[in-house]
Amino acid sequence: MAILIINRFPSDKVDYYSLLEEKKEPLVLLTTDDKGFDKKKYNHVQVISNFNDITLEYNTLVLSKKYSFSSVIALSEYDLVVAAKIRESLNLNGQSVHSAVAYRDKIIMKEYAKSVVKVPACQRISSGFDIDKFVEQHDFPVVIKPIDGAGSTNTYIINNQNELDKVIESNNLINFEIEKFIEGEMYKVDGIYLNGKIMACWASKYVNDCLSFKDGKQATYAQLNDENPLNSDLICFCELLLSSLPTPKNTTFHAEIIHSNNGDLVLCEIASRTGGGSVAEVSELLFGINITNEWVKGQAGLNVSKPKFTNPKKYGVILIPPQNKKLIKLPPSTNLDWVDRLIIQGEEGKTYTTAGDSVDSIITALISDTTSEGVIKKMEYLTKWLEERCEWE
Repeated sequence: MAILIINRFPSDKVDYYSLLEEKKEPLVLLTTDDKGFDKKKYNHVQVISNFNDITLEYNTLVLSKKYSFSSVIALSEYDLVVAAKIRESLNLNGQSVHSAVAYRDKIIMKEYAKSVVKVPACQRISSGFDIDKFVEQHDFPVVIKPIDGAGSTNTYIINNQNELDKVIESNNLINFEIEKFIEGEMYKVDGIYLNGKIMACWASKYVNDCLSFKDGKQATYAQLNDENPLNSDLICFCELLLSSLPTPKNTTFHAEIIHSNNGDLVLCEIASRTGGGSVAEVSELLFGINITNEWVKGQAGLNVSKPKFTNPKKYGVILIPPQNKKLIKLPPSTNLDWVDRLIIQGEEGKTYTTAGDSVDSIITALISDTTSEGVIKKMEYLTKWLEERCEWE
């Protein structure tokens, strides 16, 4: 037996070999980039430049004649459906196509969810008539976004007819949806789900949300205080949501939820994968486990570790986006004891374009304090400190 790994992440993001070593099965890696992977630890490493469902299915079929696969591991949202298709074709355990599609297709997702939580009015765009009819029924503002998108890419908040005309003219809206824009504040819940219940999770508020990146602002989020009534409400919301969807036996999850101006909690979307923006690293600080690593083990049929502790500290994350300029100088490391991790992704001398999605960043910082309010103050200070020390031309 062998384990098939479908990978889009850098080699330092997930150490598949160490996580799966106890299985003592050959590892077959299909990846976008093999840089940094120790090929001696893998029985087969193959770089696929045109990384899509058809090429992955075809190469798996070819490899299955040599290897008998026991499990399929995929971590990127873009690969969950094809991984499920491969499992079903090979009669393997794991997330099904039915489940993966429900978590990827935002219209199907909301059809499941509306029986237990509030969802915005929405419509799959099959023609221009759908857009016109939806606006006539629900008025502006509306949101147009991909049915199966991630990271806020190609997401548009539209306030009037002129803005709508520009979006329609500049985009091919095949496989998009339109929904009513809900005024309010955006929150998120990240966690890991095992055997029908949430094993660990935490709720956070977006200080600047994912769409802020498009305006060149940093995306930031801060964990809520335990005593904040919204904290338990958001977690209960997710429990209902996960129970309403065809949730796989083992998965991480990332839910985005709107606290509307009239006090309702309304689903934005949920994904059956780990959230971006150093969510896995935050889970290590909070619970002593990396939820992505545990998800990898679970997909391979290994025992998943339970949280080792619950850290009373609260955490926040800053993502500093690139500018449409050449990066001349990065800031020095900081010795502030409340900066738990400072990750420099940018390269001096490189010319950047503005961020394509919400997790494109040149710097990521993890910050801690005893309260959410303290985290936010420190985030504001550190953001200014970092941006003042980045030089662009």
